[in-house]
Amino acid sequence: MKIQLVFFALLLAMSAAAQKKVVVKKGEIKVNGEKVATYDGKGGNVFRMGKFEITLAGATSPAITLQEDVIYFQDPLFDEEHWIYEIKFSNGDVCYYKALPVTKKFMGNVIVMNSRKTGDDIIDELFNDETPVFITSAGLNAENIAAFKASPRSYNKEKIMNEVKQTEDAIASILKVNVDRDKTKPVNLFLQPKTESDLGDWYVINQGDKVIGRVYKRVGNSVIYQVWKKTPSGFRIGEKDHEFVPIMITGNLASGSGAMNKRYEGIWVPGKGKLQFTSADMANAERDLINALIADGSL
Repeated sequence: MKIQLVFFALLLAMSAAAQKKVVVKKGEIKVNGEKVATYDGKGGNVFRMGKFEITLAGATSPAITLQEDVIYFQDPLFDEEHWIYEIKFSNGDVCYYKALPVTKKFMGNVIVMNSRKTGDDIIDELFNDETPVFITSAGLNAENIAAFKASPRSYNKEKIMNEVKQTEDAIASILKVNVDRDKTKPVNLFLQPKTESDLGDWYVINQGDKVIGRVYKRVGNSVIYQVWKKTPSGFRIGEKDHEFVPIMITGNLASGSGAMNKRYEGIWVPGKGKLQFTSADMANAERDLINALIADGSL
């Protein structure tokens, strides 16, 4: 009986594969066995000059143009970077698509990467049986284009950029609103237990008996710092409560003897300016950075 069930399941799988409606292979896009378009790029080529073109079978000008772009977010409340693709249709419709993330394991940690993909990767993600087919042998399918634009797979660039601006404006509004504490007391850092997803170290920042923030440090070939501020009670961004918000990050800072006694510039997440600080050892500069923020009145 088990052998029969396994054989039946195998037949179903083979039948499903045979019934695959959209097939992308060797520069051609076929729907129900009919070639409806060709695309510029074979064998995993990256985008040429940032563009990738899809042309209807028998046509000379592209029906769909993919234009790659990258949006880099300094604010750690958002993904570090979004590789997105503008999908421009010959009928004037425009929408955006964010490539599916790649999940990898590194030194026992699971890392989700949103990195650049090849043109063929994007074609595969946009033309398959799970996505409304943009094209037919007769031309563009306006109904399916509209369905894709309304689906969760469409990247709403305008909405996301508005969310980023609202978040940065909200953080900027509390830069000078600090935790009430005795500033004559020493500032202490307390290392927090690591989780499996942490690639660096988190410290709680205390002054006296009050928590005033957190600091994140990741040391490798270079050093990265993030400083998070304790917010006033009930602080919200949109519909979400935030006990801490990032107020400053640094880029990749050089560590070692070549970095001794140098002046560095931290990047304000809210985009309201920058702050310079000095440190004799950038691999252990968290106290110098925190003292600079306290002196500036932002922590």
